[in-house]
Amino acid sequence: MSDKGKIGVYLCGGCGIGEAVDLDGLEQVASGEFKAPVCKKHDYLCGEEGRKMISGDIASGDVDKAVIAACSPRVMSDKFQFGGAQTIRANLREQVVWSHPAGDEDTQMLACDQVRMAITQAVRVSPPEPWKEGDFSSKVLVVGGGFTGMTAAMETSRAGYEVVLVERADQLGGMMREGAKVLAETPPYRELRDTPITALIEEVEADGRISVITGATVAKTSGMPGKFEVE
Repeated sequence: MSDKGKIGVYLCGGCGIGEAVDLDGLEQVASGEFKAPVCKKHDYLCGEEGRKMISGDIASGDVDKAVIAACSPRVMSDKFQFGGAQTIRANLREQVVWSHPAGDEDTQMLACDQVRMAITQAVRVSPPEPWKEGDFSSKVLVVGGGFTGMTAAMETSRAGYEVVLVERADQLGGMMREGAKVLAETPPYRELRDTPITALIEEVEADGRISVITGATVAKTSGMPGKFEVE
């Protein structure tokens, strides 16, 4: 079992478990059948003394996976957390001794099977690792090279990001390029103003973070945020 991790099996005798099943027989399953390097019994594993016994074995490096043969994994989960060590629970209390005749041969066999399943799980599983996707792209695609698109491209560039600006026409400017004058946005409002589009086009084309593609359209996008592929 050395190549499957350092598994420690801990058998609890509390809550009537010790009176209903033979803990020595369960120990034989762990130490004899599975060759678990560590197998210990305790009257109350959930107590301070029992938890210190387990945490001590983990801290010493003797155990990196703990099989707790005691109560249901639905209870006392906070008491059986030991840092980064993996914990597997074998339910002897609710699924065995509280629901089957004490001292019965079948009850003992069921308890042994619970221990076998928990140890097998400990042997076969590995701690979960968070999925991390690398090489995200922070480049921004702006579709449309009119006044709004160029303004968005400039603001994105000012924020420090690279921009790809795509315009389907042969030149930037959009419909606004066709007008000589625009409505005033500041006082006095009576007079029309020269269109700002020419100056904005020059600003966009001079910006080193903005790549301009004209005479093109976006045919397809796929992927996810940070990993989009565009054709």
